[in-house]
Amino acid sequence: MIRKALTVTVAALVLGAASTPALTMERKGNLAVQFAGERNWVADCTVTKSDGKELKVSRRGRGNRSVKSIGIRAISGGSCTLTVPEGTTLKVSFNSTGTIPCPFDSNDPCVDYFMKPGAHTFSF
Repeated sequence: MIRKALTVTVAALVLGAASTPALTMERKGNLAVQFAGERNWVADCTVTKSDGKELKVSRRGRGNRSVKSIGIRAISGGSCTLTVPEGTTLKVSFNSTGTIPCPFDSNDPCVDYFMKPGAHTFSF
């Protein structure tokens, strides 16, 4: 009787432990974002590292065909706010590993074009 109760208890613990990671699974991965455009555009990003710390990164375009990028390891998410000036198209190429999904409608490749002047935000 005790042996049967012990077997049932162990089985319940094993099944419970097996299902726990699926419920608490966090997004984790590495990030590389490239910004390309003309004129004086700005990209201000806030990234949450896997350890919970926040990291702020800014990139600024100056003049013709400015290309800037960020690359950060071990992130769990974040967002970028883009400031696009009049007459500019800002191309954003997003690459990530792990469980960080593409924040744009296009997944292959994960690229979006921001053409309207003003502030735009995307989250990942």
